[in-house]
Amino acid sequence: HNKLWERAQEKRRLMSEATRRLIVEGQAAGQIAQDDPDQLVVLLLSIFQGMACAAVVREGKVPPLIDACIVMRLFKP
Repeated sequence: HNKLWERAQEKRRLMSEATRRLIVEGQAAGQIAQDDPDQLVVLLLSIFQGMACAAVVREGKVPPLIDACIVMRLFKP
């Protein structure tokens, strides 16, 4: 149980770091809002988690995919 938890935490950390790098690069290019990158990471990963939870609640039926343009507008400068 402890090993599984540690692996899950490591994967979460790697996902957060990779997402943060992409956000910072997008900010440097003027493509992403200049808000706190750590807060933007939490926002984006929360969207992903919410979509995964929605699939569970819907008994495995994948909810309609959210258009990437809608999500990106949340981050628009």
